Amino acid sequence: RRVRGITTGYYSFEICDFKIPDGKCRHGNAIIPVCSEGLNKDGPGRNYFDQARATALNASKEFLDVLFQGMTPESITFCTGDIAPSLILVIDTSDSMSEEIQIVLAECRSILNSNPQAFSRFIIQTFNDPDVPPAFITTDANAALLFLSNITLQRNNDCPELAGRGLSSALRLASPGSIIYFFSDGDWKDVALYGQ
Repeated sequence: RRVRGITTGYYSFEICDFKIPDGKCRHGNAIIPVCSEGLNKDGPGRNYFDQARATALNASKEFLDVLFQGMTPESITFCTGDIAPSLILVIDTSDSMSEEIQIVLAECRSILNSNPQAFSRFIIQTFNDPDVPPAFITTDANAALLFLSNITLQRNNDCPELAGRGLSSALRLASPGSIIYFFSDGDWKDVALYGQ
């Protein structure tokens, strides 16, 4: 049984009359003028260029987001090449933050909206006690904003939180030049990690 794969288009350096499978399209070829027509996203003069380019860009971001969620911090750094710094938000989600959390989230949204183009990735690391879940990693500022809107507080019985583990996890994800914001109202339970 043949499984149909996803392709963006077919391309040839030599000829432009090669057979294209039904339902597929051809990339443009500027070297052979008669064969220059291609995908809508290949050039600003083509019909629906803005929509096609936006669709391709969003699909690429979604692909990277899914890819990053299953990778180690070292692998992510290797793949991105540290093209630009990351914006990292480390947030205490214990229930002692009930009076502050809306102010914190509003500040985080303001930070995210201020200059998203300056960052290659947006990383949100939450922590409480006894949990430090995996960080949320995305290349899309809107996805980071959506994640913030879904943050809920976790009930725990004491005030000191696993702030050290939360911050340490975030630091391992940081590329050179990254900016980290840390929000908490409690003491460190894992104070031994302080200063590492």
